[in-house]
Formats: sequence, structure tokens, C-alpha cells
Amino acid sequence: MSARNFRSILESGWNLGNFVCIGLDSNYERIPNHLFHGGPLATIRGFNCGIIAKTHDVVCAYKINLAFFLAQGHEGILALKYTIEYIRALNPKCLTILDGKWGDTPETNIQYAKAAFEYFRADAITINPYVGGGMQTFAPFLEYRN
Repeated sequence: MSARNFRSILESGWNLGNFVCIGLDSNYERIPNHLFHGGPLATIRGFNCGIIAKTHDVVCAYKINLAFFLAQGHEGILALKYTIEYIRALNPKCLTILDGKWGDTPETNIQYAKAAFEYFRADAITINPYVGGGMQTFAPFLEYRN
């Protein structure tokens, strides 16, 4: 996996005048009927690709809400992986922020960080200190320096 530097990529987008971050809260139940293409994988993938294709050159980032993908099981997870890959294919200088609001115990966060940065290859994530513990809680996420 090649290292991507969040700040460098963000600033390069800003230098192009791209200051917008689009949220992809791809709620399968709310996608218009005329956009359905079979099951969740094809439908969510098509829905997201339509948005990304029209916006990838004017945004600096996409914030992708994990919950909507996980709710669709295996097909949703595949749609999420494809969405991030599609963003990178169209605009390698666009960031992906995986919105999972993680913040569990450090041991659990190790696994969340691994999934977010190694499997999904997100550039950044959202975290929330539900359990408390301050910076120690976030230590597994901070291991991924770029």
C-alpha cells in the first residue's frame, strides 16, 4: 500500500480551489427507484459512481458514512470498497474520509484502524471518544501517520 499524506493531498485540492467535502450517506432504502440496478451492490455502486463522476474534479474529499454500507452486509462492504477505488481512479488527489465515529477500547480500535486504513484504504476516519480514556483510546488510529 503506497503512503498518502492527508495534509499534502488536502492542500493540493485547496490550491485548485476545491474546498468542498461531499458526504456519501448512501442509504439504500432512500435511493430513487429509477436508480435501482438489482441488489445493493450494483445499486449503491451506481448511485455513488454517478455522484462521484459529476463532482470528482471540484471536491477535495468525500466523507463516506460506514453505517449505510454495513447495513447492506457483504454487498454493502463491496460497494464501499469499490466506491473508494472509484474515487481514486477518477481523482487520485481526492481524499476519502471513512465516517465510522470509532472510539471504543484500544484493543477494538486496533481492529477498526486496520479495517479502515488497510482493507478499505481510507485516507482518514472520524472518531468519537465514547469510552473515554483520551488520547490512549485513539492511539491505534494515530499509528497510521499519513
